[in-house]
Amino acid sequence: DDADGLLLSSSEGQAFLVLNGTQTQSAAQQCLLADGAALRAAGVSSLRLSPCAHGFVEVIGWFEQVLNQGADAQDALAALQAMSLPGGLSNGFAHRRPGLNWVGA
Repeated sequence: DDADGLLLSSSEGQAFLVLNGTQTQSAAQQCLLADGAALRAAGVSSLRLSPCAHGFVEVIGWFEQVLNQGADAQDALAALQAMSLPGGLSNGFAHRRPGLNWVGA
């Protein structure tokens, strides 16, 4: 019944965690699509994309276009945000902020 995991909310009603089988994950999708240069500089050569129940092929396509074909990250981010992925997008951890935050590029 919960294809993208069971969403848990904080006492304030904010989406916080997702229980997915034996894993507990952030409710938001950690998205470092606009951080390709920083990832490469840090020696990252591959990423793991967490599957979602709807639109995952499109997500893969955007990552391929930006990270391997030089497409504009802002266009891709706008498309991903328009997809209303479960939990929305976040990148706070990578920018030394609370993990659920979105830090604009």
